Amino acid sequence: RIVYWGDSFGTGPAVQRAVADPPGALILEEPYASMQFFVEDTSAMNLSDSFVLDAEWNNEGRIAAVHVPLLQLHGTADTVIDFENSKRIYARANDPKELVAVEGGEHGALHTRLGPRYREVMVGFLSAHLP
Repeated sequence: RIVYWGDSFGTGPAVQRAVADPPGALILEEPYASMQFFVEDTSAMNLSDSFVLDAEWNNEGRIAAVHVPLLQLHGTADTVIDFENSKRIYARANDPKELVAVEGGEHGALHTRLGPRYREVMVGFLSAHLP
């Protein structure tokens, strides 16, 4: 079975693709709720609106149309894409879904923060949801 796996800005295309062509499962690491929310509320990158708002990457709006198992991972210390983004997506996602809040996890370093548990989380999720 195919799994779509998006990380950070790659979560937008992963969610969009999951709506159009459902995979066996969807994994989102450090996702943003929408570009609008990212720019207005959580960006520590000082990007201008025009740099990111031309794209229609609305994960929070699209996730309700995804009907496959979902795993989200997000660090609670992420200063690039605030953890609030994951909570917003998770609230609108269909079951089955799982949100792994990585205490102290920073952007781009979840695998380092979790160590061997990172693999355990991934294998456990995929084993539970893919035949």
